[in-house]
Amino acid sequence: MINITVVTPTYNRAHTLNRVFDSLMQQTYRDFKWLVVDDGSTDDTAELVKEYKEKAWFPVDYVLKEHAGKYEAVNLSYKLVDTKYIINCDSDDAMLPNGLETIMKLWSKVPEDRLNQVWCVTGRCLDSVTGKIVGDLFPENINGLRGKDKLKVIFQTKGEKHSCRLTNIVSQFPYPSFPDTGKLVPNHTWIQINAIYEQYCSNDPISIYYQDSLDSLAKSPSKERKLGYYYYALLCINDYFDQFFINPDIRYSLINISRCGWRGGKTTKEILDAVIKPSKKILVAFCMPISAIYNVFFDKHKKGSIH
Repeated sequence: MINITVVTPTYNRAHTLNRVFDSLMQQTYRDFKWLVVDDGSTDDTAELVKEYKEKAWFPVDYVLKEHAGKYEAVNLSYKLVDTKYIINCDSDDAMLPNGLETIMKLWSKVPEDRLNQVWCVTGRCLDSVTGKIVGDLFPENINGLRGKDKLKVIFQTKGEKHSCRLTNIVSQFPYPSFPDTGKLVPNHTWIQINAIYEQYCSNDPISIYYQDSLDSLAKSPSKERKLGYYYYALLCINDYFDQFFINPDIRYSLINISRCGWRGGKTTKEILDAVIKPSKKILVAFCMPISAIYNVFFDKHKKGSIH
């Protein structure tokens, strides 16, 4: 029985896609399939995946869609996945040989009385160069905490993480569509799910994290990327301000909404009009000088760099 679908959204990453494929070929856990969602690649991704299908000992599905951004590809995957669990593996990263096996063991450790509250199990990533866990370790008592106490510790634990999610929950929270950007922040949906459900966390490594991709979206200085952060900041301020003291994203959003909004082409009036409550408008306006100073003196992606 196939329990997990590994989803890889990709766009012109034929030069790194082999990392994912080779790592899946080495998996010690075998009850999975691979879904490649091609966001309109113009390189030889389609031909490459065809070769993978012939070589793979696991099922490989390939879907080509019109180019609309990574998160539209993720949304499409939610409509296609028919397994209980879904785990994303970016087209420039790789799973550890026992990654999926570790994931299934983590799911088996979730207490039965908590199963209806857990939406994902979260492991860690190893740096491709150092071989060490990226970031801080979760404290040993992490899974004994509940609610905002647990969220606060998760937010404080810095570093790259890798989660396997319940398909029937995560598919209820698709990424929103905006007319001026498709480059969103992953937390845009995670903050919504974490407010309702909890994570089961572990320091067990799941995957290898590469930071050498020159075309990495995370490094993109584009106007569209700035708008992704603007919309996330707006969501934090309007809908999740009750997390102000536990989630640093909320506090940063008071500055990021203007800092990134301006870089993305939003006017001061548009930014303030988008904030719902008058008290929050005042806070955002109060922080605008800080946002302006940051953009002038500290933002490495200056106006001339935006493309």
